Amino acid sequence: MSERKAPDYHAIVSHPFEVYNGIFLTLPLDGIRATGLRVPVLQEACETGLAADQRPQEILDAFFKAQGVHTVQEKFEMLFRIVQYIERQVVLVDALEDARYAQLHDFQGEGSLTQLMQRVRKAEKGPCLRQAIRDLGVRVVLTSQATPFYPGTALGIVTDLAEAMEQNDLVLIRKLLHQLGLTPFFPATRPTVVETATRQMWYLENVFYEAGPQLMARVAQAIEDPSGNGVHAGLVAVGSWPGGDDKSAAACSPEELRAIGLRYKVHLLRCYRRDIRQLRRRITFKDVAPALEAMQEELDNFLREPQGNAGDARDWDLRLERIAETVEQHCDGLFVEEIRLFQFRLRMMGFYLASMDIRINAQVGADERAHADAAKRMFEAGADVQRMNGERGCHRCLVVGFRAAEDVLRVFDWACAFLGTDSPPWDFVPVLDSMEALARAHETCDELLATSRYLHHLEARGRQQTLMISFSDCVLDGGYFFANSAILQAKLALHNHASRLGIDLVFLDGRGGPASRGGRYTHRYYAAVGGMFPQREVQSTIPGQTISSNFGVVRSAGYNLELMLTAGLEHLLFPEPQSETSEAHNACIAQLSNLSQQAYRSLTTMPGWQDYLTSALGAVPGDSASVVYAWTQVKQNVPGYYGLGTALEAVERERGIAALTDLYHNHAFFRALVDNSMQSMCKCDFRLTREWSLHPIWGAVWCQIESEFNRTREAVLRLSGMSMLMENQPATRESIALRNHLTRPLHIIQHVAREALSQHDATTGDAQEAQPNHRETWLRLRDRAGFGIANASRNAV
Repeated sequence: MSERKAPDYHAIVSHPFEVYNGIFLTLPLDGIRATGLRVPVLQEACETGLAADQRPQEILDAFFKAQGVHTVQEKFEMLFRIVQYIERQVVLVDALEDARYAQLHDFQGEGSLTQLMQRVRKAEKGPCLRQAIRDLGVRVVLTSQATPFYPGTALGIVTDLAEAMEQNDLVLIRKLLHQLGLTPFFPATRPTVVETATRQMWYLENVFYEAGPQLMARVAQAIEDPSGNGVHAGLVAVGSWPGGDDKSAAACSPEELRAIGLRYKVHLLRCYRRDIRQLRRRITFKDVAPALEAMQEELDNFLREPQGNAGDARDWDLRLERIAETVEQHCDGLFVEEIRLFQFRLRMMGFYLASMDIRINAQVGADERAHADAAKRMFEAGADVQRMNGERGCHRCLVVGFRAAEDVLRVFDWACAFLGTDSPPWDFVPVLDSMEALARAHETCDELLATSRYLHHLEARGRQQTLMISFSDCVLDGGYFFANSAILQAKLALHNHASRLGIDLVFLDGRGGPASRGGRYTHRYYAAVGGMFPQREVQSTIPGQTISSNFGVVRSAGYNLELMLTAGLEHLLFPEPQSETSEAHNACIAQLSNLSQQAYRSLTTMPGWQDYLTSALGAVPGDSASVVYAWTQVKQNVPGYYGLGTALEAVERERGIAALTDLYHNHAFFRALVDNSMQSMCKCDFRLTREWSLHPIWGAVWCQIESEFNRTREAVLRLSGMSMLMENQPATRESIALRNHLTRPLHIIQHVAREALSQHDATTGDAQEAQPNHRETWLRLRDRAGFGIANASRNAV
């Protein structure tokens, strides 16, 4: 098979973007043309100004002077219009990348089900594949907070715009662009937990509802099992964290959990009713039509009393199976594939749409009784969701603050006491959210599995224990390369130990969107580590930024779910020799890991480090989401590379560049980490904050970070043999470059807003009163620019 030519991103996305952006300029929107003509001027001014080492304030001042804008009010109005315009430029790129997704990705290439099936047939491993399909599952858990989401109205426009672009319907595109210009992107108030879940539900209904079952149908076809009986219900699963990934574990109240569970059920049943009605238009045969009519009546009744029990999804599956068999045997199999697709939806989503995880903090604090009562109220709400949506609708409890076996046992005992049973209907998932917890995981899990009452519970739940590992927190705790290496070693040790005890250990990977939080190229990670130990389930958290980029439309969601599935299947069917790493490779990685940790720890102990995090970045120390978000906003992305360059230089001096080159080309895990670091660095721009190098408190910290960035960039280029970062992934590199160019004014505006706020807050007393108080306006401008930056930082290619 000939290798597919790399897609021409400029022809596929960049050039059409210029055309559609030109259409946007002609729309009858208030001030759109004037703003649209000024934006490229500012973008060019930002580029030339930063290249000349101008400060962000100087760049904006020169721009305002050239545009003849002098009053403060005029400046603010122009900046807000520019932010709004760039937000919509980003949406144009998003829609174009979604519309051209099939041109930017090879659906038949590496990692695809098609390629895997070719290898299976050639090796005559059909029976092995069928067994693997029965054993393996993929589960994605949507964990986003409110910030990265467009409102539902905007999401619908993006989807429709992508479809119109795919059809090249210029009339409809113009109308949708006009609609886009009139539709607000930024909420007037912060969305509530329930409102955020409703936005997330848009993806569940419009994307996962289609993509997951379609993948299950493709797998059934691949293993020549039209009925799909060999494809178990857990092959593809979707979960969610109500309240987002807030570390407090109290971001979602019991009342909110019930409300979200009810919305999930109602929206899913409406989708089912729509599909049943469509089936009834096709399956009109006398022997089966009454059965479908009865099912529709049941759905109508459920929707009249949505808080009641929706019934047994397995019973519905059996009824549909009987209908499908009758159609195949007596009605020439007409439209039977539509029945099968509905069955896959039912198997994947039951009556719950997405399985909600509840989170309980195991650390009791001063008032243990109050903490236990609060936990029991959450269990009560979870039990209500189970009665309403079925047990799978809320069957896991994540134990936050896990440090010792007694933490899980404490939460487990609260659940037992609430229900009056020794085996409550929840899987208890310890969350390893620090390097300390990870280092002690073997010991603490051993204690947990040795506790008879808990082991009895595991036996009732199929002897399966799930552990969550927070990549984000571990990276911020120990550095990128060290954390990822330590996580892999911990997984290996934990898996081997659990296997000896007869326990099936499953890992839920808490992976963020940016590469620094374990995101990007997720399938490459699982393919790389797959041969090291068997993974019966591939589970990963998916935050808002990654939902929109990797799972924003049906095509991209189906493709990325497929890649995760085949990554899990690959090692079961074709264990690669390179998975059995040599002692030299292992020694080299261990050395790199230790050296990178030392470099990272030396940064975090520098004088001024904490001030840099809080004052310069505006981050909340200890909150991984806040810290990584802040690094992204200032375009430094420290967690994605820091320490790697120092480690690579040291190993290169000792072992030579050939050893590192060999490691990169022949060790998939190492290559995946280096490629992720390259992507993090492609999104950096130290010119924006160069003035911080002179700061009396944290200037040395900024200089140290820039130095390590340059060191890492040069080191990875040498070992990979590339002339530029991500040279082997041109489409992704060019997507990042386009987004960097579009959003550079947002970074400039945000930086100036931060400085203005800092100066205002530093001024006290009469001096502050004497100055015009524009603090609230600067706050809104900073947040608006940050919102645009966050949405632009995705890349779907």
